[in-house]
This record gives sequence, structure tokens and C-alpha cells, in this order.
Amino acid sequence: MIRSRTIPSSASKAAGKDVGAAPSSLNSAEVVKELLALIQVQGLVSGDRLPSIRQLSSRLGVRPHIVRDALLQAQTLGYVRVPPRSRAIVQSSGITPGAGSYLGEESSVRGPYQLNLQSLTRHETSGHHLFHLLEARQLIESETVRQAALRRRVEDLLPVREELDAMTAIDEPQRRQEFVEHDLRFHLAIARVAGNPVLTTMLMPLLTSLEPLFGREPFVESVVKRVRSSHAEIFRALVAGDAAGAQKQMRDHLQLAYDYLLNEIQKLPDELG
Repeated sequence: MIRSRTIPSSASKAAGKDVGAAPSSLNSAEVVKELLALIQVQGLVSGDRLPSIRQLSSRLGVRPHIVRDALLQAQTLGYVRVPPRSRAIVQSSGITPGAGSYLGEESSVRGPYQLNLQSLTRHETSGHHLFHLLEARQLIESETVRQAALRRRVEDLLPVREELDAMTAIDEPQRRQEFVEHDLRFHLAIARVAGNPVLTTMLMPLLTSLEPLFGREPFVESVVKRVRSSHAEIFRALVAGDAAGAQKQMRDHLQLAYDYLLNEIQKLPDELG
């Protein structure tokens, strides 16, 4: 039975921090931190409801879609449940006291699968550790896109299409970070269509760790055009239900990131000299 207790509007202090004063530059992973801190400090338990997306958006000073993404990430980790057309419900309050962080050095991720995901993000995103992250991502996403193509209903692909359209509409270099966010949400949307929450849970911290790398890439028109085209080919294969084709397109797409990193490493001697 779902309890009706809600967070009062004045409950905006989390671990000594004014949640309402959070900067508007927060990304979805950082909003998850704020949500988990709010659950912890307010002593919320299973069945308690969080404020609406609109209220959280206003309190945190971020766009509603970022709050929505954060809630879906928290749901994947097993902390909340997000029912259709209703406020999120706390699913688990098993957050390490004093941590108040999301996949950070001191956090203890305890979702329904008890996966030790924080270890995936402790390595620096440089050198061979970064290659390990890229390889792990390729293994996971090759399978999620295959499952998504096999299991999808056409209407399930709407969130994927929305992120694809959002990427297509961005052509200004100063909106590079926004482009990257839509890119990552495109991949997470595919994972959700696949319907395997374990794979989605594993993929999320990988993408979070890699986001700074993608954000540093220059907004070169020719490269952006290739990335858009690659995403479009993946989407076409999903619409067609072509599992083998979707898997091939995803592998080719992820190879772009791998090649980019290799190219950057090869430039280092010249830059240092």
C-alpha cells in the first residue's frame, strides 16, 4: 500500500546545503545527488512521494527534462519508482549515511540488484582506463540495441526519436554540452526499450564517466554530421526491427568514439614538442 506522506515545501535543506539554491548548470547525474540527499535528510522511506517534476525543477533551478532524466536514473538504481502521470515514489532509502552522493567515491549504490557500480567510475577517464570504459560500453550497448530491435513496439521508440530530433536541431558550437546530453539520453532511451534493467543500470555510470570526454570534443561540423548520420542509421534499424543491422550500426557508431580517442593520443607528442 502506497503511503501518502509528502515532502513539505520548506524541506529544501539537504546535508546543510540549500537545495533550492542549486546552480542551473546541474546535469542529471548531479540532480540525482540532490534527490538522494533530499531522501536521506528528510528521512523518507518506501512509499513516500517526492515533489512533482515541476516543483523539483523550480527548486533546483534546472529544466524539467533534466529532473525527469534524474528520476529515471534513480528509478534504474532502485531508489524511486516513477509511475505514469504521477509523482515519483521512494522505493528504497538504503543510502549510505553521510555519503549523499551519486556514484561517487564514498557512495554505496544499493539498487535491487546489489551491483557494485561505483567501482566502474573510480578510474580516471584517461589512458588505458578510458579504453576499458569504451570497450565495456561497446559490449553492453551492442546487446541493448539488439534486444531493443527484437522487443520494441514502434511507440516505444518515441523517446529515442525525440532525442534524435533534439540533436539534429543543434548546430551552434556553444550548445555543445546540450548536444552531448541529448546524445547520451538517446543511448539510455535505447537501453530502456531493450527492457533489461540490469544492462541499463550498468550502462548509466559508464555514460556518466564518459560525458566529460565527449563534452571536450570540438564541435566540428563534419564530425557532428557523421555522428547525426550514425544515430539516424541506428534508429532506422530499430524501427525496422533489424537486430543484426542495429547491432552493426551501434558498433560502427561507438567505434567513432574509440577512433577519436586514438587520434587524440597520437597528437600528444606533437603538442608536447
